[in-house]
Amino acid sequence: MVIIVQEARSFDNLFQGFPGADTQPYGYDSKGEKVNLQPRGFVSKCIVTPDYDYTAFLLSYDGGKMDGFDKQGSRCGSDIYKQRPTPLLTYSYVPAQETRPYFSIARQYVLADRMFSSTWDGNFEDHQILISGGQDGLTLGNPVDGQGGNEAWGCDAPTETVARISPLSSVAPCFFYPTLAGEFDANQVSWRYYSAPETDVGFEWSAFDAIDPVRYGPDWSNVRSNADFISDVQEGNLADVTWITPNLSDSDHVRGAAQGPRWVASLVNAIGESKFWPNTAIFVVWSEWGFWYDHVAPPQLAGQQFGNPDGLGMRVPMLIVSPYVPQGHVTHVQYEHGSVLKFAEEAFGVPPNGLIDARANSPAGEFDFNQQPRAFTPIRQ
Repeated sequence: MVIIVQEARSFDNLFQGFPGADTQPYGYDSKGEKVNLQPRGFVSKCIVTPDYDYTAFLLSYDGGKMDGFDKQGSRCGSDIYKQRPTPLLTYSYVPAQETRPYFSIARQYVLADRMFSSTWDGNFEDHQILISGGQDGLTLGNPVDGQGGNEAWGCDAPTETVARISPLSSVAPCFFYPTLAGEFDANQVSWRYYSAPETDVGFEWSAFDAIDPVRYGPDWSNVRSNADFISDVQEGNLADVTWITPNLSDSDHVRGAAQGPRWVASLVNAIGESKFWPNTAIFVVWSEWGFWYDHVAPPQLAGQQFGNPDGLGMRVPMLIVSPYVPQGHVTHVQYEHGSVLKFAEEAFGVPPNGLIDARANSPAGEFDFNQQPRAFTPIRQ
């Protein structure tokens, strides 16, 4: 099983107009005025404040009306000191010519249009959920240093702090809570986590860097450079469960370089053209919504705790790639980040690690393992 984690896109922003999927080419602002979504490429010289954290979620969600996306302050321009206000920046979608590899994958496999972040909060917590199923150190927001930056988010950045809810404080982003790594180790399930090197901004998405027993223990040997993934697959060296996160340039983040779809396609092709294709499930998920507009109000689930006391975060895409899923199917089943972990736990007989993976719907129903495995067709990059 391979979990490819991309960055910062809502469903309406990335899969606008995909046949059979629930997308909407317009929205409403806080004044009740209709706003048509405008095409805007992956690369954007823009700043949004507040960024995609719980504050931005509450503003945009607006009690379920989904009309507060214009309340986020945004400005654009190549010169950061002369940027102009752009209040409707968030009402945008990525043009189809930039998303062709994603659309191609969706046409061949399964696209989920009811996939949601498992939290209200931002990037740091979302990445922690994707390795823990519900643990996040009671944090809120992203780690920051004394200068307001956020370039390192783990035990390798002891001078940085992250807000903690209980007790209310700021702590170093280095924790001891259990993750799926511990459960996999205990059940002889091999795992590996590929991330950007420490010299790349994308290293901030290396979730296990924030887990003290992994960072300073023998399991750190399972955390490798994402540059090794394709060669490892080609050499027949793929773990039972694998996470992989991008360099900044290969991400779909607004600070990226529009290479995200090509990067994802290269990973899918590497697996599809290897001996692992007949028995590997690939999930492509997006860590959070990246402040972009989406018209579907996320369901609120009573009993959730801490950063999102009542429910799910914004809708994000999910692609399911396997020789055992139907071709070109759009599923409307409600999923969340914990769903991907639940699939892994069910596949390897591992119990849930947290509240989120325990409650989530499993995507196992999207697979038909009684059918003959379909031959792989390479994704054009």
